[in-house]
Amino acid sequence: MKQWIKRKGTVYTVIGLFIALVIMAAIIVFFTGGSPRKAVIMIPPGATEASVRDTLAKYYGDAYAGRVMQGASFIGGKLHEKPGLYDIEEGTSLWRVIWRLNGRRQTPVKFTINNQRTRQDIVNAVAQKFYFTPEALDSVLNDADEMAEYGLTPENATALFLNNTHEALWSNDPKRVVHRIGKAYNQFWTDERKAKAAKLNLKPEEVIIIASIAEEESTHADERGRIGRLYINRLQKGMRLQADPTVRFAMNDFTIRRVGRDMLMVESPYNTYRHEGLPPAPIRTVEPATVDAILNSAPSEDLYMCAKPDFSGYHVFTDSYSAHQQNALAYRKALNAKGIK
Repeated sequence: MKQWIKRKGTVYTVIGLFIALVIMAAIIVFFTGGSPRKAVIMIPPGATEASVRDTLAKYYGDAYAGRVMQGASFIGGKLHEKPGLYDIEEGTSLWRVIWRLNGRRQTPVKFTINNQRTRQDIVNAVAQKFYFTPEALDSVLNDADEMAEYGLTPENATALFLNNTHEALWSNDPKRVVHRIGKAYNQFWTDERKAKAAKLNLKPEEVIIIASIAEEESTHADERGRIGRLYINRLQKGMRLQADPTVRFAMNDFTIRRVGRDMLMVESPYNTYRHEGLPPAPIRTVEPATVDAILNSAPSEDLYMCAKPDFSGYHVFTDSYSAHQQNALAYRKALNAKGIK
């Protein structure tokens, strides 16, 4: 009898172990199946369980999506409450997919500010990398208290955007993204740079505005510092800048190759032929190197500049108006010879 009971217990033990192994094997198979393909999964704020399942099914099919949702439910996860962007590589185990989504282990988003001209161009370029709208980002730029943290105003807020690459999370709200950009802006404006700007009787944002004009004037980085210094000279003498790029900006037409006399009369605070001083804000995002070139530029007597007639993109500089007229005449003849209007 005892032997029978012992034998029966052994059978139950074997059966129990077999069941446990089957369950463990099922769990391993369930959770370790690799993702069928690489995909970027985006779960927006306010998502529902059904919308998350649909997003997963779009890339992986209904069966795999169902396994992800079941696995998340098994550990008490609610993926629809975990907004973010998740870059899932092909072959990633099911368990790791669930671990990333449920733990909000997001893939950082890189976004680049690179020679955008208008405010709309800037907010569009940034917002397209995140879940929020350009309008939401613009509302932050219009917040006077927010901009005051960087010594700016809603009107000149675009000075915050230096050409650079930043990193943030897709689920960040626009205020946090602006703080990320603003942190880089504040780091750039060291005490040394601020002191150089002050020596020129300029605020940081004013140097950036001048840099934006210099970059629109020339594609050659090696003369932008001198161009910036020329405009500083004109400011200090109370002369209007009379910068052609500000006219193109005022007209919102960057295809204009030859600024005509009638264009000089367009009414806009950005038209430096009609208005004294600097435009209200930069006319493009600028390279930090251009700002440094202007801050470190050598003093000069330059007051006028004209493109060289060889179309090299370089300019002729002078402090003489009569010499400038001769330079301008030579350039106009070159334009006429090529039929450029």
